[in-house]
Amino acid sequence: MTTAFIVSAGLYAALLFVFAALPIWLIPGVTAIRPGNAIPPFTSLLFGPAAAWGSAVGNLIGFDILGGALTIGSIGGFIGNFFLGLVPYKMWHRLFKEEPHCRTASSLLKYEFVVLTHSGVVVLIIPYWTELVGFVPFTPLAFIIFFNELVSAVITAPILMALVYPRAKKAGWLWTDVMKGYQYTSSEVKSYHKLGGALVFFSGVIGLWITILVGETSLNLSPMVVNEVSVVGSRCGPFKPAIKALATGIVQVEKLVDRVFSLEEYEEAFALASEKDNLKVLLKTI
Repeated sequence: MTTAFIVSAGLYAALLFVFAALPIWLIPGVTAIRPGNAIPPFTSLLFGPAAAWGSAVGNLIGFDILGGALTIGSIGGFIGNFFLGLVPYKMWHRLFKEEPHCRTASSLLKYEFVVLTHSGVVVLIIPYWTELVGFVPFTPLAFIIFFNELVSAVITAPILMALVYPRAKKAGWLWTDVMKGYQYTSSEVKSYHKLGGALVFFSGVIGLWITILVGETSLNLSPMVVNEVSVVGSRCGPFKPAIKALATGIVQVEKLVDRVFSLEEYEEAFALASEKDNLKVLLKTI
């Protein structure tokens, strides 16, 4: 199990560090495009419990420490990445009789169901933590992490499973080869395991989207940059997410402004913003 842990942590950390070194930041210092997210479900289904700890430690080392994203949010990240490696093997072990080789349509569909669920579960952990400690609001981070976790795992990991799983099984590398007494697939799927799987899915995926949609109603636009509305769509992509990013404060704009005004000084602020060659002005509570 030690070797499995080292492989899981090392592979995940290496990929995260490579892309953190040349990051495409989605929220600066918090999360970026992460192709390495294909690794946790892949190693989870191979190495079981060792992959859960490997995912947590690999993210801490590769992305947070070496990648420059070590913050108070990293505590939630450690726990969330642990569940990235925990949920896939736990669900497969309890719910399915077919192996996760991803070489048949049924195996592939089961795998995608597990990945969808594990993406929802981790999004219930990390953004809730960052919201709790006042670091980053839940709604924008939850939306970003869900699709960030899902895309790589849905596309890349099944290819890895189809190539590696049969060889790993033949070589005796699966977690059940080390942890004697466990069956890799369930010989009998018990009703309470089905109920548990359904609850995890609905709380992780359906509950997540209900929370995101509810969060849409509580948007405070006061931190938004004055005179930025007319260009924010072309600069930042889709208009609504860009407005939300500015309004929630996850985009740091202070270093780009010429001058900061109090809300009571809005007339002077707008006058300065209209002058040629000014960057922008910022209205905020001072």
